[in-house]
Amino acid sequence: MNMQNEQHTPIDSPFTSIKRENWKKLNGHFKHTFSQHDLDQLHALNEPLNAEEIEDVYFPLSHLLGIHIERFQDLHRSTNHFRKK
Repeated sequence: MNMQNEQHTPIDSPFTSIKRENWKKLNGHFKHTFSQHDLDQLHALNEPLNAEEIEDVYFPLSHLLGIHIERFQDLHRSTNHFRKK
């Protein structure tokens, strides 16, 4: 199979490209506050982040990770129930 000649459909990959302005709208109901001290701590770790970057990128990412964790826990509970554990 020659991978370079294959046509890929969107279903072939779990990855997608989302524009930043659309991504930041996906924050959902995730609410978190951070202080200037928190931001200073990140800078101390050589992470060049500002408040806008955290709100636009990392809050939606945290929301998405929370969804994945909840669904994994649901799956685990359902599997245990199925196996009557």
